[in-house]
Amino acid sequence: MKTHTSLILLAAVAALLIGCSTLGYKKAQDTSSSLRETAQSIDDSIPPLDAVLVALDNLVKTPNQNLIDQYQSYRSALANLGSSIGTINSRAQDMQLLGDAYFLNWEGELAKIQNYEIATDSRDRKTLVSKKFSALSEKYVSLNKSLTPFMSDLTDIRTALGTDLTEKGLKSVEGVLKKSTREGARIRDSLTNLSADFRNLGMEMESSSSVADTAR
Repeated sequence: MKTHTSLILLAAVAALLIGCSTLGYKKAQDTSSSLRETAQSIDDSIPPLDAVLVALDNLVKTPNQNLIDQYQSYRSALANLGSSIGTINSRAQDMQLLGDAYFLNWEGELAKIQNYEIATDSRDRKTLVSKKFSALSEKYVSLNKSLTPFMSDLTDIRTALGTDLTEKGLKSVEGVLKKSTREGARIRDSLTNLSADFRNLGMEMESSSSVADTAR
């Protein structure tokens, strides 16, 4: 009877331990998915950014070819870009929260490990991954800061031309317009690189299907 009771207790403990491991794995998977979703939202922002840059270029190089249509194209592209950036920000915030929860959980699990070698290796791994995650977050924050004045200038161009859609009105914003074109090209490169970094870290944190099946 005692042996039977002990076996039941051991099975309960084992089930509890497996459940804890699954929870940590699930947090890792959620963070991995969020990283890849954020990467996709960054990719999705490239076409509207390109459309804005094309519209700006047209306003500079061919300002006399149906200025109203060119302006409307610019307005539409800018609205799409603003929406895309909003999506990036929302997904990046979710990613940060999920990542913070994952690393906090990992730290808590480390305290339960009795074997010194396993604990040391796991802590080293956590340190490495968390540093990559933090560096990526900082890179995103830096890019987001540069997006703020860029979008502000684009909005000011839209407002100014919306009031004075004439050759002289276009001339009055030409300097900022050309500056925005140059800055937009730089931001496009930064977005492309950032997307790759998000996706790569997401893949690194993703469990294989075999591991996922075992953990269920």
